[in-house]
Amino acid sequence: MNSTFVVLAGLLVIGLTYSPAKAKLSKHPVVLVVSFDGFRYDYLNKTDTPNLKELQRQGITVPHMVSQFPSNTFPNHQSIATGLTPDTHGVVDNTVRDPLLGKNLSGFNDDWEFWNYSPDVLPFYIRNELAGDERYSGCYMWAGSSTPYGANNEYRPKFFVAYNGSIPWPDRVDTVISWMTDPVHPTNMVFLYYNEPDSAGHSYGTDDNRTIEIIKQSDDRAGVLFQKLKEAEIYDLINIVIVSDHGMQTVTRDMLINTTAMIDRSLYERYGSTPVYHILPKNASDTDRIYDAFKAASYTNHFSVYRKEQLTHLKYSQNRRIMPILLLADPGYGFENINPNPNYGVHGYDPNFRNMSALFIAAGPLFKKGYVSQLPVNNIDLVPLFAKIMNVKNVPTEGTLERVELLLNASAGHFVTVLLIVVAQVLSHVL
Repeated sequence: MNSTFVVLAGLLVIGLTYSPAKAKLSKHPVVLVVSFDGFRYDYLNKTDTPNLKELQRQGITVPHMVSQFPSNTFPNHQSIATGLTPDTHGVVDNTVRDPLLGKNLSGFNDDWEFWNYSPDVLPFYIRNELAGDERYSGCYMWAGSSTPYGANNEYRPKFFVAYNGSIPWPDRVDTVISWMTDPVHPTNMVFLYYNEPDSAGHSYGTDDNRTIEIIKQSDDRAGVLFQKLKEAEIYDLINIVIVSDHGMQTVTRDMLINTTAMIDRSLYERYGSTPVYHILPKNASDTDRIYDAFKAASYTNHFSVYRKEQLTHLKYSQNRRIMPILLLADPGYGFENINPNPNYGVHGYDPNFRNMSALFIAAGPLFKKGYVSQLPVNNIDLVPLFAKIMNVKNVPTEGTLERVELLLNASAGHFVTVLLIVVAQVLSHVL
């Protein structure tokens, strides 16, 4: 029995000295997801980005991350959070027409009906908490996270802050760290959002010096985050996932398409913005006529026209919020609702267009070190990855774990927690 106690005591010492800050964190693995809106996959090489590149060296490098169609902010943040395509989660664009509700909805207004499309659609930060066992989530300005979910609007994350662009970045980071180290409800799943370099990319295009400076500043913000995590003594203990929602493409004035003269504008309602127009005929009997007119014009005007049922290749053909006709500008072209001065940054194109590809970097105890993958990541695969890390079962998803499981370090992660559980169980039998 004495030898048993010696072995157990030794193991317990190893487990307890794994990190002096371990007690600050959740007993579950901790994942911090940070989104830099519009950070195109190759922006890392447009200027000096030492902080993000250092994180790559410490963890995972992939060629790029594939977005969902349309490659816009709200659809893709919801896909990252749910593991579902817009066709399923219902956020089919930044603004939509919902025929069931009979009204227009906008993610810019934080309208709960825009986000809470169905009681079956729950972001992972909700499912994490529903799994129980002291799992808690926090969302800082993450799109859709400040509105309720569920059949009765009964679900929200434990901690959340709605979008407020006036809050300084260091304050946002401090709040997120306080959630992860909360003495009563430490979060194990956290989502943090920042709106750049998307805003600069829209204003100036992708190659303007002002956009490049904002890219550098985004890297500086990552550096502030990493430094504050180190000061809190949790940098080496949590898993950091840096993502973006989409890429960006410069459009110039001479690349604009004017659709207003192609057919009588009074025959249809138009939703969305360049490069995606959603066309709703005011009379269903005019659908063929409107489609044919746009189709004829498309042959000489750098855009494509689809009936809703023809969009299966984009996994975008079933949702009630998708209109009967869709116009999609060719990459590098835009519709008349924008005014480049002289350049304008656009996203929303087919995700297979490489400039729509997003950023993905991951590092931490559960990820391989210095691993370079030749395979891109799909953003709907992140929820299966999070579910595996958190051991959350039965999460509906259209993503696949197989494409991202290879990024995980199989030998890391649960050692301390498992060890302490084993020690406790053995001691209960010995005593």
